[in-house]
Amino acid sequence: MSVTAASLISLMAQRLMAKHRGLDVGGAAEVIYQTWSNLCSFTEAWKEEYVFSTVVDEDEYAITVPYAGVIVRRIDRVRRTDTLQQYPYNDYTYNPVTGILKFRYESSTAETNIISARMVLKPLVNNPDGISTTYFQLWDEAIYAGAMSELYGMGNKPWYDQQMEKRCLNDYEMFRGAIRSDVNREGTGRPLQMQCPNVFA
Repeated sequence: MSVTAASLISLMAQRLMAKHRGLDVGGAAEVIYQTWSNLCSFTEAWKEEYVFSTVVDEDEYAITVPYAGVIVRRIDRVRRTDTLQQYPYNDYTYNPVTGILKFRYESSTAETNIISARMVLKPLVNNPDGISTTYFQLWDEAIYAGAMSELYGMGNKPWYDQQMEKRCLNDYEMFRGAIRSDVNREGTGRPLQMQCPNVFA
């Protein structure tokens, strides 16, 4: 049986509610979505390929996001699928508002090729369609730590705890930094094998 985004959110929400008496499912889910979105923005680790065919003398192509509730922040690599030849960054531009990838030079579209554009994705907040189950499961401890920090920092709630907020934030930033470092090494975005003593104690 496949794992769904809704089931992942529900399981983490239950964990958060067990630690914060009075927290409801909706409040827990909102914090989880916010943490997930912020993590993707900071690390730029959620990347997927968009493959399309060029047409001779056509320099503009619409990039379609395969998920609802997700936007393309930028395109960080464009290359041919047959030779893996990468286009220099100054050969193309991407407009995140229109979703149009535009090649700047005629030589880039002088022939028909199969092109792969690597999208850096950012989920919108409070949208279950903007959850990648693969990445969510890879980063579950980071997301949990970030959500815990956010909740403990709510000064108007009975579970407010400034000391725990800082401790959980340290764990979250440790995970977040590990993910980003892995991405910078062209890795998968998988967190390093790390312990989170503050959150999971």
